[in-house]
Amino acid sequence: MERPLPDTDIPNLDKFLHMVEYGILSYLIIRALMGSEVKLPHGKLIVLAVIFATLYGASDEVHQMFVPGRTAEISDLLADLIGASAAGFLKR
Repeated sequence: MERPLPDTDIPNLDKFLHMVEYGILSYLIIRALMGSEVKLPHGKLIVLAVIFATLYGASDEVHQMFVPGRTAEISDLLADLIGASAAGFLKR
């Protein structure tokens, strides 16, 4: 099985990286929505950004089911949701 990350002694490094990546994605979506023509309350923009980022994470996990050497993991999607939500919480 191919390993996209080098072996490391850091436990759950891949989950941490998922949280960081999707936290950044959620933050950027929030910024984009705030600067767009979409006129929603700030809280709803954050919820929408978290949903979009998490759905993108879900689509990535589905994609990985079809890539040799990769697997879809619900724990990766959960890490995506946590990272996206943390960014939303920090941006509020």
